[in-house]
Amino acid sequence: MYTQKRLFIWISLGIICCASFLLMWNAASQESAIVDELAHIPAGYSYVHELDYRLNPEHPPLLKALSGLFLLPLSPHFPTTDTSWIVGSNDQWRMGILFFSENISEIDSILLTARLVPMLFMLGLILMTFFLARKVMDEFWALFPALFVALSPHFLAHGHYVTTDVPLAFGIVFAMFFFLIYLQERTTKHLIYAGISLGIALLLKFSALILLPIFLIGGGIYIFAHTQREWWKSIGSWILSFLKLGGVAFLVIMSIYTLFTINLPLEKQSLDTSFLLTRYLQDAPYSRGVGCFGSLLSCVADLTQELSDIPVIRSLAHYVTGILMVSERSAYGNPVYFLGEVGTGWWYYFPVVFLLKEPLPLIVVIIWGLWVGMKRLFQNRKRPVSEYILLHTPEFLMILFVLVYGYMSMRSALNIGFRHILPVLPFVYILSVSSLYRGYKKKEISYGFALTRLIRETMARLWPQPKTIRIILLSVLSGILVLETLLVSPYFLSYFNELGGGVWNGWKYVVDSNYDWGQDLLHLKTFVKENNIKQIAIDYFGGGYPSFYIDEASVPWTYEGSSPADSGIEWFAVSVHNLQLYRHGSQNGYAWLSSIEYPYARVGTSLFVFRLPPSETNLDR
Repeated sequence: MYTQKRLFIWISLGIICCASFLLMWNAASQESAIVDELAHIPAGYSYVHELDYRLNPEHPPLLKALSGLFLLPLSPHFPTTDTSWIVGSNDQWRMGILFFSENISEIDSILLTARLVPMLFMLGLILMTFFLARKVMDEFWALFPALFVALSPHFLAHGHYVTTDVPLAFGIVFAMFFFLIYLQERTTKHLIYAGISLGIALLLKFSALILLPIFLIGGGIYIFAHTQREWWKSIGSWILSFLKLGGVAFLVIMSIYTLFTINLPLEKQSLDTSFLLTRYLQDAPYSRGVGCFGSLLSCVADLTQELSDIPVIRSLAHYVTGILMVSERSAYGNPVYFLGEVGTGWWYYFPVVFLLKEPLPLIVVIIWGLWVGMKRLFQNRKRPVSEYILLHTPEFLMILFVLVYGYMSMRSALNIGFRHILPVLPFVYILSVSSLYRGYKKKEISYGFALTRLIRETMARLWPQPKTIRIILLSVLSGILVLETLLVSPYFLSYFNELGGGVWNGWKYVVDSNYDWGQDLLHLKTFVKENNIKQIAIDYFGGGYPSFYIDEASVPWTYEGSSPADSGIEWFAVSVHNLQLYRHGSQNGYAWLSSIEYPYARVGTSLFVFRLPPSETNLDR
């Protein structure tokens, strides 16, 4: 019986992984390069082909380098003779355009091949979610959070792009899993495993640095709860162990950075560091999340600049440079469209976007799990906190991560997408299902004094057990999620729930990587061909560039220009991101479009196509 159950679970997990991969592959094959892929894919290829890490130091190299490794058999041309590579400082966007334009006949193959790597990270995330969930609940129940990750439109969307968000989620769950094992085993072998997993997480995105204080403090609290009498000795031992764990992670990071800076000229790195850290080196005032730490960060930048001139430790300087770049961007943010206005730094951005984009079945599961968990916590309020931590260490650390990461996200001025809170969702799903798994006890059913004892006993036997009811409800909610995901495929990036207007109307509330990241250019190519369009003005937000696909028919356009009809162009296509950003921003762009109530067509979800009436100026000619 036990073997049959295990076989069922592993077959189910395999089906979940296969379904997730097929949905991602189908979407990836229909989409053009999104914004960040224009920088990430060429940069990753340069790491492994040139062993030179001058491009995109704002993100650690692991994801990009693995994607570049997959591209080696295709042998794409990389333009190392261009001035953007030779003298430019992190001229990643220009190099991206050159890379794709010089390999224009292989764009589709390059994209699909490079995207295999994030898809593999996505599969790894599904498996690690299952393994971590299995530490706090039955194997069968652990299938639910794995399914929620595998078929969430958000994970499916970002799981097939060469970006760092899903790999970061994998790295955090991966590191948390091995850290929990080490915390409970405390052997040298498990310390090494935990250090390596932490190093891998830190090589995927700098946001993973949040794991350091969480592991240090969370582990310290666990040790204190475990040995309260001689806690000072245990805490001292724990700090030493944490330093060893961090040392292993540091060696992993530096080995990769040293490899990819072999061919980066020392003088070039020094000049680039000075340019990239200009604001810090000038001790500019910082706002939003930096505040009084501005001077401290400037001192760190000065030290980093000096270290970049020393061959032995310049790889460390390169890593710190990336951290400082991310800190600066997080402090200043990007102007975005959100709820009818353009700005940055709303503290309520992520809570609102979560309510608009998270599938309603999963919101129900989360609220249900939170209610049951709070009720159970209230019932056991007299139990010592130390006892709870010892009995529920995985849940304690996951809750700590969710709270800290959520707080830091709300403090950040970088409000450019739901994707930035993806790392908390696997933990939220696990905690919610775990709460339902543990939260109820079998109770006798009372039907009042009027019923006979025989009827009460008969009804008690016929009425499903609470565990069975919960499994049925979770299965129904999972089925709704699966159906909803299949219905929106392949438009996962533009997914909004019913509260947010659905996949076709979410752009009215928020855009950027929540809705439009440039993914629909291939659909525009088909539209132009089917309608025999000879010339079309395009204001495009993305990484594909219209000239890569539409050739001579495309005419670049911006909100600063007049109507394309004034130039005799009948067709106009605009990314909804640009349309919302410039219509609602201080520029008040595209006023000439206000006379046209609806677009002629929508290409994919994110490109609006207008058929313009001839202008009076053009008629006079």
